[in-house]
Amino acid sequence: MFPVTICSELFDLDGIAILPSSTPVDVDAARRMSRTATLDGGCWITDQGATPSDETVTVSVPTPSPALLARVRHLVATHATVVVTFPSGVYRAAIQRAQADTSALRVTLFIIARLSA
Repeated sequence: MFPVTICSELFDLDGIAILPSSTPVDVDAARRMSRTATLDGGCWITDQGATPSDETVTVSVPTPSPALLARVRHLVATHATVVVTFPSGVYRAAIQRAQADTSALRVTLFIIARLSA
């Protein structure tokens, strides 16, 4: 298993969920860039640098327990932003969606900023 921890930014007794992901999950490296065509047939690239803020991460948990489902629902309902740990570091994120069916729980996170060095 590949654990991903989601916790509230403020103190909350029920504000933590450890998601035992079935596959490795991490925030990818990306650069904020745009490409504009030029009249001579070439292009102009504008590079605004690397940022994790453009990333969307989905964590899948096979057969989640009822307690885990309750904690994730609590986090979605009560916290606009959360702190998430991945192998690459600690990030501030927003939970965009948490979907559960008979086979898996899928939590989609919008990464806001990297908190660790």
